[in-house]
Amino acid sequence: WVQVQAMWIYLEAVFTSGDIAKQLPQESKRFSTIDKNWEKIMAKAFEMRHVVQYCFGNDVLKNLLPHLLEQLEQCQKALSGYLDQKRGAFPRFYFVSDAVLLEVLSQGSNPEAIQAHLSTIFDAVDAIAFDKVDKARVISMASAEGQSVDLSVTVRAAKDNATPLPIEEWLGALLTGMQKTVNSVVQAAALDCESMAIEPFTHKYPAQVALLGIQLIWTLDAEDALYRAKAEKSIISQTNKKNQQRLSDMIAINMKTDTELAEHGKWTRRKVETMITVDVHQRDVFEEIVRKKVRDPDDFDWAKQCRFYWEHEQELCRVSIADVDFQYCNEYLGVKSRLVITPLTDRCYITLSQALGMYLGGAPAGPAGTGKTETVKDLSKAMALQCKVFCCGEGLDFKAMGSIF
Repeated sequence: WVQVQAMWIYLEAVFTSGDIAKQLPQESKRFSTIDKNWEKIMAKAFEMRHVVQYCFGNDVLKNLLPHLLEQLEQCQKALSGYLDQKRGAFPRFYFVSDAVLLEVLSQGSNPEAIQAHLSTIFDAVDAIAFDKVDKARVISMASAEGQSVDLSVTVRAAKDNATPLPIEEWLGALLTGMQKTVNSVVQAAALDCESMAIEPFTHKYPAQVALLGIQLIWTLDAEDALYRAKAEKSIISQTNKKNQQRLSDMIAINMKTDTELAEHGKWTRRKVETMITVDVHQRDVFEEIVRKKVRDPDDFDWAKQCRFYWEHEQELCRVSIADVDFQYCNEYLGVKSRLVITPLTDRCYITLSQALGMYLGGAPAGPAGTGKTETVKDLSKAMALQCKVFCCGEGLDFKAMGSIF
């Protein structure tokens, strides 16, 4: 009885929503029969009001409940196969629980209704805006902080004749659109960061791109100085002064009042503080290079740093750590704060990036609360790669692990 009741409660919510019932007509029909039988059992139980009298010696129940359980298990199996099919079509669904995925799929004909679940599918896309005239066209994405970015490509949640697209299809198009948009903004910033002053540059671009811009220009200046160091004695100290000036300019921006900064968006202070956090580390790294008298871009003291390059021919951003190169993954990150980078963080970056380069795993070890998870998350932010955190619990059995890996 309890098993049938639990499965009925779970599946009733699934098969009463029209979208999934249309996709699984046979199972929907089977569940409808189960539903009628279960309602009869419950109606009689309500009339009798005495559990022992109703259950004891009731041959109908004894024969019917095992049959209902078997039928419900068949419905459950078909539903699991349907969910696996959807996960195969849009792999990010593998990291979404069955309950959330069913809710998302049941809203297939109403794209607006899945806004609440976007944050479980994307790293920082909290909401999307649809065109007021063409209501199936997605025009922009926004983070939880309120920072909005217009999409540079057309993403539609329905066909031209207004027939809704399968949800996994248009979410896949939204994912591709998001990555293309971030890449095109990074491309513009890669050109501007060489010529624009730091303040207009900071206010012109979204938080993650403004941060990437100062990392690109720092890498470009530092590598250029190291190449020219043997011929030009003063180039290293000039570059060091340039780094210090950029940091001073950003501190000056941060010294402005909240009202002044809020004109560019309420998230501006957090954005500038994150840029300062990263640039302080960049300044310290270059000062150490000066102290150690490094004069070669192939020197390990330079190569071990997290370096950012814009590849003009391929139109993509490259992140290099030691001898491993990664493509910047263009996940929209919103306005995220970053860790203060310590020598230990640097060593973790080198080790984890080497592991990633060899398609191996990394296992940071240490006491609780020392920043193991945060370090891994920070490395993923540096590469604009979505990072999923799972905690061990009862729900994380071998089947759940199998669906992830």
